[in-house]
Amino acid sequence: MPSATAVYGGGGRYLRAAELVPLNKRFNVVIERCEARVVRDQKSGQDKNMLALVLKGKDKELLLNQTNNMTLVAAFGDDYLHWSNCPIQIWAQIVSTPQGNQPGIRLAANGAGTRLPPQQPPASPATAEEEAQVDDLNDEIPF
Repeated sequence: MPSATAVYGGGGRYLRAAELVPLNKRFNVVIERCEARVVRDQKSGQDKNMLALVLKGKDKELLLNQTNNMTLVAAFGDDYLHWSNCPIQIWAQIVSTPQGNQPGIRLAANGAGTRLPPQQPPASPATAEEEAQVDDLNDEIPF
């Protein structure tokens, strides 16, 4: 299907508000990891430090503005390396900017600071010696 968003800047590495349609529809996603990035400001041409969320199963990353960063800090703590496996909701809504009202990305913790459990590799089978040690701990308790 042809996409007007793709023609007018829908490509690129980072998610844009115009790609989250319709406005105010919340999308459930999970943070795969959060990384620090140096990004060139389009208006000033200056480099600035920002955080980018890599989302599980998604092609694009989400650059965090100050508002969204503080939302995640409040929900998951200041150490962004521990945000992996945290479920969030993202959506586009009209926000007030110095350039006037326009669509912006907002997010919220989806689960009030809870993390999804990491996927564990299957347990290796116990050796006969390990099973014997466990058997020694299975004595009956007399009460």
